[in-house]
Amino acid sequence: MNPLWERIGSSEAPGLLLSCCTSGQQRSALHLLGLQLGVSEWKDDFEHVISAMISEEVRTAEQMDHKIEKRPVAVVKPHEAKLVLQVLVTKYFF
Repeated sequence: MNPLWERIGSSEAPGLLLSCCTSGQQRSALHLLGLQLGVSEWKDDFEHVISAMISEEVRTAEQMDHKIEKRPVAVVKPHEAKLVLQVLVTKYFF
């Protein structure tokens, strides 16, 4: 990468390479190189992408949480299930 850095300039080359990425796979490769080689612009872009993904996951989870009806949950041991079922059937059907 030194020839590119020397030709274009070390401050502009990382951004130029990022802007040339045409796929997520290419961008991920630059992120990996950035982490290994210490290219701060690529590391920062990686952190930005991960942060956006996490924010989207949280937003989706919050939306799903609002759609789910919250009801109390009871834990019943298997040997008690028959008795509970009998009580419910008697209460609601007789």
